[in-house]
Amino acid sequence: MDFGTLKTRISGLIGRAPADICYELATADINQELKTLGMETTATLTEAASIALPSGFREVVSVYRGTDPRTALTPTDTATLNRGLTSGSVPTRYAIVDGAMLLGPIPDGSEAIELRYYADLADLSADTDTNEILTRYPSVYVYGVLAHHAAGIKDETGLPMWFAAYEKAKNQARKDDRARRMGGLPATPVARGAV
Repeated sequence: MDFGTLKTRISGLIGRAPADICYELATADINQELKTLGMETTATLTEAASIALPSGFREVVSVYRGTDPRTALTPTDTATLNRGLTSGSVPTRYAIVDGAMLLGPIPDGSEAIELRYYADLADLSADTDTNEILTRYPSVYVYGVLAHHAAGIKDETGLPMWFAAYEKAKNQARKDDRARRMGGLPATPVARGAV
């Protein structure tokens, strides 16, 4: 589905066009609440004491040095990173602060840093715009926009119905995403004591 189709279907459903902010708020919610495989992306950065994060960065999935063999970096907070911070060494830890990734110990080289991260979905603007969630889970957008529309016009009858449908659509997207990550296998917990 694309943005134009989404707007047409929602207008047909409720008989009017919701305000643009309803679409923007739905996208903002999705960025905060969903972390699907399709929202992951990779960037190759150059090792430094402080590395600017890519535009649209939301959250780290994994970070490693692109050496042979690859070396994973461990997340930490800035206080721990700064304690005993030395320079001229091989980094083993990172912290995310104000749009930057800080490495510790301070690297002495310029190896590649492979960052896998969740990226924000951009706001939809052109009718041909689409994204992973709108394409794969259109109900998330439909019910998200309708929930925000109902809240905006103070529709006390519609709001609980659309909000419940929105929550159900997000939960279904999470369930489907877990299955995709498991290669289609059901994500069943292993019983205690099982080998």
